[in-house]
Amino acid sequence: MIYIVIINYDEGTYISQLKGDNEIKKILIKEWYDKFKTENISNLGNNILKQIKERIVLEDYNPIVLNGMDNVWCNDLGIIEGQYFSMTIVGHS
Repeated sequence: MIYIVIINYDEGTYISQLKGDNEIKKILIKEWYDKFKTENISNLGNNILKQIKERIVLEDYNPIVLNGMDNVWCNDLGIIEGQYFSMTIVGHS
């Protein structure tokens, strides 16, 4: 399955496309995090990426399936470095 991850953070929108199995948490940790960590995105520095990974790994992270939709999830990770962080994931084959 191919996933599109859309991040809204600090007045910026960041979009990436990933390939993976059906386990969302695994995809976000192994694919999305590693991809964004290596890209030069000024608003998403190492400290912010570390906080994102910690919230996904350590906390009870459960993306919410949007009502009436197949393979569309959303979740927010709350306030990170004073800014609201939201994530939408769209999967398609």
